[in-house]
Amino acid sequence: MNTVSPVLDFLSDYLTIVLCCFIVKHFLADFIFQTKFQYENKGNYGKLGGIVHSGIHAVLTFGIAFY
Repeated sequence: MNTVSPVLDFLSDYLTIVLCCFIVKHFLADFIFQTKFQYENKGNYGKLGGIVHSGIHAVLTFGIAFY
């Protein structure tokens, strides 16, 4: 425990938890929820696969940010 500032301890712990949440979110969006259609089309700008893939990232990010 940091004896200099308990606020820094809290902030450090909080940011570590948030970072871990975003890492898990990225894993879920890129490996678990991503379909073959999304994978094959996400590199082509404006294609439905990429839009759906970015939408999944957006929904999961929203869930973390407003939890």
